[in-house]
Amino acid sequence: MARLKAKINSNKSYPRIARKRGMQGHVKIRFRITSAGKLSGLSATGPRIFLNSAKRAVKKAFPLSTRGVSLPMSVTLTLNYQLKK
Repeated sequence: MARLKAKINSNKSYPRIARKRGMQGHVKIRFRITSAGKLSGLSATGPRIFLNSAKRAVKKAFPLSTRGVSLPMSVTLTLNYQLKK
């Protein structure tokens, strides 16, 4: 699970408008990983300005390698959008 979260976070981009306005937030992501390692049922809740970025980051992480992983599986993650000081 840590590898998946790291892969998603590496795909995450900060929305330009949110950065310009100094906006920060958290997005809760829910999805299923099928037995074939594919994405299913992606949903996101949180500040609207971050939702598309969060969903794109998850989609880019797929398909996954299914080696050594018990699938199918439901996943809930929180993606943090924080500006560096």
